[in-house]
Amino acid sequence: MENDVIFLGKVPQAAIPVLYQNARASVFPSLEETFGLPVLEAMSQDCRVMTSNRSSMAEIAGGAAVLADPESIDSMEAGMIELLTNEPGRLDRIQKGRNRCQFFTKEKTIQSVAEALKSVANSNKNQNPIAVSNQNHLQPTHTKWGGPPGPQPTPRSAGL
Repeated sequence: MENDVIFLGKVPQAAIPVLYQNARASVFPSLEETFGLPVLEAMSQDCRVMTSNRSSMAEIAGGAAVLADPESIDSMEAGMIELLTNEPGRLDRIQKGRNRCQFFTKEKTIQSVAEALKSVANSNKNQNPIAVSNQNHLQPTHTKWGGPPGPQPTPRSAGL
């Protein structure tokens, strides 16, 4: 395998796009990844991807990647063969990857996080809510016992 695979170790961040652009494929057989940033990084550079059929990987890939069971050598092998030998599907996967990356822009991420925070705040209205002001510090709106709030925590004291 050492003759067919180059193990790079730690790579400078600036080199990552170039590596993806020149790779035949990216194989990311994660067992427990919480978010598929490497999958999106590869797709954003027109690199075909094979990733896990579990955790968040299949959802992040959104049909643009070959999916395989990371605990099955046979599944991994079949996935890599599909990825590397299906030339008619190559351009289709690249285009699907480009399209999928459009769902994960900074603007959309900020909007999603803001909506999630509003949803949590609305569901916890009667459970000692915390209001976030535009001065970047937290302000309790009331205490559990109904009395006035104490000193307002700053981001540093709140662990932010």
